[in-house]
Amino acid sequence: MTKARDIADIVGDLGNNAGKAIVVNDAGTELVYGVAGGEVTSSDDAYKNYNTVSSDATLTLESNKNYFLYGDITVADNVTWTISGTGQLNII
Repeated sequence: MTKARDIADIVGDLGNNAGKAIVVNDAGTELVYGVAGGEVTSSDDAYKNYNTVSSDATLTLESNKNYFLYGDITVADNVTWTISGTGQLNII
């Protein structure tokens, strides 16, 4: 889908998506309505985060930020999850 088509589709559906943000989909290929981090405005949505780290990853924490994740998080066998930086990460 072209970027112009994405924008036309979004503009054509404004009434059904009040209060939502325009975000890039998980595949990185389209603009879609979604929730920008930090706010849930609809009773049919909730905050969410991943529960598995399945490939090597680094989470870098900035000193002037607070970070949190919720629930059990499984780090797969032979995977390294590096948490670096000077910010604070709370897993609740």
